[in-house]
Amino acid sequence: MKIHRLLYLLVLGGGLLGALEGEGGIYRLEREDLTHGTFLEGNVPFYWERLIQEPPREGPTLLLPVDRPWTRAVNPRTGVPFPAAGYATYRFHLILPQHPPEEPLAIRLQNITSAHRLLLGGKTILEEGRISPDAARHVAGIRTRMITFWPPSGEFDLWLQVQNVEDRLGGLQNPPYLGYASAVRSFHERKLMLDLFVFGSILIIAVYHLILFFTRSKEKEYLFFGLFASSLALRAGLTETRFLHDLLSFLPCPLLIRAEIISVYVAAASLFLYFHRLFPHEELRPLSVLHYTVTGAFTLMGVFLPFRLFTELHIYYEYYLVASCLVLLAWLVRALVHRREQALLFTMGMLVLTFTVMNDVLFSIYQRGSGYLSQYGLIVFLLVQALILARKYAHVYNAMREASWKAETMATLYSRFVPFTILRLLGKEGVESLRGGEHTTCELSVMVCSLMPLVSLSEKIAPHQTSAFLSSYARQIIPVVKDHGGIFESFLGEKMTFLFPGEPEEAVQSIFALFRFLREYNAGRAAAGYEPAGLSIGASHGRALLAMVSAGDRLAYTGIGEVFSLAAEVEGLTRVFGAAVLITDQLFPALARVEESSYRFLGRLRTPQRVIPLFEVIDPEDAVKRSTASMFERALYAYCLGALDEAEKGFLEVLSHAPEDKAAAFYLKRVQIHTGEGTQRLESGHPEIL
Repeated sequence: MKIHRLLYLLVLGGGLLGALEGEGGIYRLEREDLTHGTFLEGNVPFYWERLIQEPPREGPTLLLPVDRPWTRAVNPRTGVPFPAAGYATYRFHLILPQHPPEEPLAIRLQNITSAHRLLLGGKTILEEGRISPDAARHVAGIRTRMITFWPPSGEFDLWLQVQNVEDRLGGLQNPPYLGYASAVRSFHERKLMLDLFVFGSILIIAVYHLILFFTRSKEKEYLFFGLFASSLALRAGLTETRFLHDLLSFLPCPLLIRAEIISVYVAAASLFLYFHRLFPHEELRPLSVLHYTVTGAFTLMGVFLPFRLFTELHIYYEYYLVASCLVLLAWLVRALVHRREQALLFTMGMLVLTFTVMNDVLFSIYQRGSGYLSQYGLIVFLLVQALILARKYAHVYNAMREASWKAETMATLYSRFVPFTILRLLGKEGVESLRGGEHTTCELSVMVCSLMPLVSLSEKIAPHQTSAFLSSYARQIIPVVKDHGGIFESFLGEKMTFLFPGEPEEAVQSIFALFRFLREYNAGRAAAGYEPAGLSIGASHGRALLAMVSAGDRLAYTGIGEVFSLAAEVEGLTRVFGAAVLITDQLFPALARVEESSYRFLGRLRTPQRVIPLFEVIDPEDAVKRSTASMFERALYAYCLGALDEAEKGFLEVLSHAPEDKAAAFYLKRVQIHTGEGTQRLESGHPEIL
């Protein structure tokens, strides 16, 4: 059983494929199971240059094997091989069982070069192309055909007339397949399915690699491998069942045969170019140049030379093709010696492909071998390439994942210096695109926090303990602010600066979140026997400039605008008024919209540009300040109107309820200065407070 039949049996499970050896062209089918079909093999009567349809008086020219072209046989009358051009008749004498067949018979004819006609009882039952003693009227046809017929009872003859004009081979190249119509149809359809599967598999891989090339045009190996696979997909469709001949029946048969042969040239050149991209250092350059020259020359001959001459010359390229495969193997051996990546897998796949190509060459030249197998070798080769590609992509994926992890790590590290939000405000994707002079203007809130009691604590403990306390304290404060849209901008001594590029309410919400955090944090410190920690906060809102500043090899961002200086100045006043949080009037509307807010007016701050009202944000848990807030504001209102006696009484009343209220004490002292010394200037430390 030939290998291509075995493949058919194993892959498609087509049933048992039999073969009946005829005796002098006589096939006894009485004991054959025609439900499975059988190949009509052996020698049959061959009538050279005679188109007959009934037993002639003269005997046959010779008995010719049905799977051998007549060009491989010697004419007994002349002593030389039969010429390729000519016509002849084959006779198949079939003996059936005596009982009538259960269903019609069918016969399948494949690889007959080139035009042929099948006759039964003097009538044509199948014709491919056109047969005519006049060669000028001949029309080539090489499609695989199947015909169903009701046979006469007993025994009968099938006459197969064949004519060849242009091809270098003539006659039958495969034995006919005979059986009940259902069996032959099943065999034909499954063989067609196998060829379609091979064609589709190769074509999908070809298209896939071509798409990869169009998306990655610098990686030419995808283009060359895509062309290689496309060429052999075309060849797979034009050989064996030749289903592309049916799909493209409007094209002349010689043109399709040209395409079949030229596809081999394109595949051979593409494969060498593919190897050049993979293993350039192992290339035998002179042999590669020779290969491209020879293949290019044969391609041009295939396009321009007459068909008959071209097919005669093509046999020499088939010899050369075997040598080319050996060159590729030598190429791979050099890659193995140099331990190139994936060279072993390439070599294994190439060995299989080389074996099948050599088989095809032998079959094409001598009609010896197992039919065309290169498409199966190509599938093995493609599967190896898929494995190599999968491994390559796995390496690339792992490398990309590692690079991504490193990039994320570096981005996280860089964000400690330039936060992602600042990058977005500057319209940048990452720090690598930042340049000195980059800037943007925007509305934002600025909050300056002073960690307390850092200065006094640093005088009592060792430096490393101060650093540990500062880091621990900041690590817990920063996430609280960050959860409300804040960006940690910088450290300066015990002061931290936060930016809020979003809505002003986010800055106000973060203040109340810090109040809650401090209560929980100090509860833990008290339980551990430590003194409570504190925060003093100054905040403002306004328009600011964010800019990247470059100085030599240093690059840093900074904020410029009144809002920054105001926030810092207001934070400094918290110690004057004994307030935890002071904000300017720009943030007051946002404060008033927060339900849990409690505040009091603390006066006005004079700046070179304008006078700015100040407000103290009161901790919701500070019941004393909440209860005296309205009392304090009435006294301050009287002070602003110049009703100093009423203001003095009011501040004294506040201090009677809250003796530690520094703001009430501050303004009481001012009232007393005004009432005691009239126009005496206020203490020099706070002339900016009106």
